[in-house]
Amino acid sequence: MLNISDNDKEVLVNPSDYLSFQKIYKAELGMKMIRYFLIVVTVAILLLFMPWTQTIDGYGKITSLYPNQKPQNINAIVGGRIIEWYVREGQKVKKGDTLVHLAEVKDAYWDPALLQRTRQQLQAKQASLIAYENKINFYNNQIQMIQQGLNLKLEQAENKLKQAFMKVASDSADLKAVELDAQIAQERLNRQEQLYKQGIVSLNDLETRRLKYRETQSKVIAQSNKLLQSRNELENAKIELDALRAQYNKDLFKAESEKQSAVSDKLQAEAEIAKLQNQLTNYELRQANYYILSPQDGYISELYKTGIGEVIKEGETLLTILPLDYQPAIEMFVSAYDIPLIVVDAEVRIQFDGWPAFVFSGWPNASFGTFGGKIFTYDPIVNKEGKFRVLVVPDSTDQPWPRALKVGSGAITWTMLKDVPIWWELWRIFNGFPPDFYDGSFKKDKDKKDKNKNKDKK
Repeated sequence: MLNISDNDKEVLVNPSDYLSFQKIYKAELGMKMIRYFLIVVTVAILLLFMPWTQTIDGYGKITSLYPNQKPQNINAIVGGRIIEWYVREGQKVKKGDTLVHLAEVKDAYWDPALLQRTRQQLQAKQASLIAYENKINFYNNQIQMIQQGLNLKLEQAENKLKQAFMKVASDSADLKAVELDAQIAQERLNRQEQLYKQGIVSLNDLETRRLKYRETQSKVIAQSNKLLQSRNELENAKIELDALRAQYNKDLFKAESEKQSAVSDKLQAEAEIAKLQNQLTNYELRQANYYILSPQDGYISELYKTGIGEVIKEGETLLTILPLDYQPAIEMFVSAYDIPLIVVDAEVRIQFDGWPAFVFSGWPNASFGTFGGKIFTYDPIVNKEGKFRVLVVPDSTDQPWPRALKVGSGAITWTMLKDVPIWWELWRIFNGFPPDFYDGSFKKDKDKKDKNKNKDKK
């Protein structure tokens, strides 16, 4: 169609003046809103099926893993008076550097020659110990000589006893012989008397026989007396032997008693020597503790006693040393609600105070500025605040922690649990259920199976 009119077409028709045009525009806007709503719902449904990593939030602070790497409080081992400080706050010190000098305040240790006098006492006791040992050796020699003399005297007495016994045996045999002679003389006298009665022998012969018989009787009496004397000598020899043994035993017991007395004095001297040695060592160590030394390399953090001449007590804290090198760890606290889900070697994401980060707790891979860690251990006992302490160490497979971290700095942690869909996590939060337990061994077994499958395919 030819446009030969001078009128503008937009002037000829005004859509706002007509109700039909308004309805057409409203229908198009409604269709757009429906399409937009469907797109949003579709995207939301798709998002609900995306994976979400369940986490346990926590807050903690930087600490050191080993006890000797934690801040060390330096205490005064002995009480004293501060003479001089050799360090200041913030100063770097090495192991063995002198920190402070103390002076004695107890009157029992004021003597400047205390160690020398104690050593003299110890030397005197050691000399007395040597004297007691010599005395014991003297008594041992004396006892040995008494025993040797006793053995000689016993041999003499026993020989004398044997001689007396042999003499008794000899006299007894002689007595039997004399008695036999007397018996024979009796029989001969009896026969002589019968012959005399018969008139065969003379009276002179009879008298001779009677005289012979009397001689034999006198010999029997003399031999009996001799035997009795020998037996008395034998008994005297036995008595002399017993008396000799008793006398020497008395001497031995006396020497042994004096020896045991010397042994007792020696043991007492040894006990006093040990006591003096202990006392001397305590004095030496006490004087050595007047100079307090640094136990390790580090920095002086805080001085609790600063005055010259100030008196301190035993065990009182003087200053604090921060170790120069330490293995950082995070001391975080979790509630009793979450502690059953904590396992050793579980992965943890960390945001340190002072390091900017963009954190997506459900998508740790998408987070920026966080660092990796692993759970090292946890306390099985709740603390006073009703929390459980968990130690987190750096993850060797992740980027290293910042070297500028200081002990006591804060950190926010997210302990990684199981991967679940977002709809599952929303449903769990809505119902107040705890997160799903994550067993690290399941992931390890799955990784092993995937590696084995890849090897089989190759």
